[in-house]
Amino acid sequence: MTDERFWEIVEFIDWPRKDYEEVKAEILMELAPREIKELRDGLGKRTGKLRSLFDETREEMEDNFYVSGDGLDDCVNHIVGLGRFAYENCVECPQAIVDRYRAGEYTESFSYAIPGVNDVAKLSRDYYQFRSTKYVDQFREIGNTDKFASEYKAVANRVADVLENFPYHYSTIGRFKRAGAIEEETEEALLDRLIEYEEELSEDVKGTPVNNLISDYRTYFKKSEEQL
Repeated sequence: MTDERFWEIVEFIDWPRKDYEEVKAEILMELAPREIKELRDGLGKRTGKLRSLFDETREEMEDNFYVSGDGLDDCVNHIVGLGRFAYENCVECPQAIVDRYRAGEYTESFSYAIPGVNDVAKLSRDYYQFRSTKYVDQFREIGNTDKFASEYKAVANRVADVLENFPYHYSTIGRFKRAGAIEEETEEALLDRLIEYEEELSEDVKGTPVNNLISDYRTYFKKSEEQL
């Protein structure tokens, strides 16, 4: 990847911003996997340079201050995210890196907006099928445990029914509806209902696996389909 192309993509990201998952999805849809890898490599090369300059400058200072590894990582990523001018200014004047770090003038973390290898898989149906099947047993166990009320068990089994077919559930909505498993007639309504069901089961479900799955599905896969 050329230097010009790298900074063109950085400018497109328009850092700082909070919706880095949205940015990541946009990059996944715009760039080929090879270019995404080159983008991450380019980011690593530039943040590594800034980190080295930071260390060299700090060693020359009489003021010995504490440095958080995570904080410094956020700082140097932030500088690259601000664009070419900010980066080159810090390369020419490394004291600017130290001053920004000590003042806490950086946002966590530009690197979150850059897709990784695993993120590329989020554009594939197979990725969601693999993830969803991991959760089926968890909800079936709730649905088959006698200590739970029948309505509670029924909710868990409804979630498991859909997850067994995820992300092909949209083609089985009619069958679920005829069987009395769901009332929803559209995919979006069904996904919203699944999230509500998980909230009902929150005392017995670790974390929010269904919500996380659906969030990724909507952010990455559904948007990539809309681009076609």
